[in-house]
Amino acid sequence: MFLNGPRQAGKSTLARAVAERRHPARYLTLDDATTLAAAHADPAGFVAGLDGPVVLDEVQREPRLFLAIKAAVDQDRRPGRFLLTGSAAVMALPELAQALVGRVEILTLWPFSQGELAGRRERFVDALFGRRAPKPAGRPAAGGSAPGGRFPGAGGAQDRGGPAGVVRGVRDDHPPARGARPREH
Repeated sequence: MFLNGPRQAGKSTLARAVAERRHPARYLTLDDATTLAAAHADPAGFVAGLDGPVVLDEVQREPRLFLAIKAAVDQDRRPGRFLLTGSAAVMALPELAQALVGRVEILTLWPFSQGELAGRRERFVDALFGRRAPKPAGRPAAGGSAPGGRFPGAGGAQDRGGPAGVVRGVRDDHPPARGARPREH
């Protein structure tokens, strides 16, 4: 199984909890320099040396592991031997697309919504398919929930005057290509 998702969505936390509590497994992260070096030096030997169920966290850091995992899965088809996590667009990695198609289930883990964090039921999707369009929530004040978002770097919005400042900052940091006309806002 491959647990995919954006940075800071909780993939590592969830995988570690599963390995520690529900389905005991060895937990290895490729964020660890020694583990990454071993996987990089000999991907096939690294995978062959794994005994029992294993969590390989941040596996996209060594894409050659995918072919080694393919060989291990082809040799022993028992399910549940590998729980892989990563934050890359995994199907865009040629190594994964070629190696694990038909051998891996890909699940995407999204971060909690603001409603989930607040413990309230959200009805946005229901409203979209209902007779009335959802009412806009309005613009949160700087320092409210939007600038505190769930992704790394979202706190930088406060430094630029809230969410609109982020757009302004992106425009300032990334000028238009030569010959492009700036959009009016």
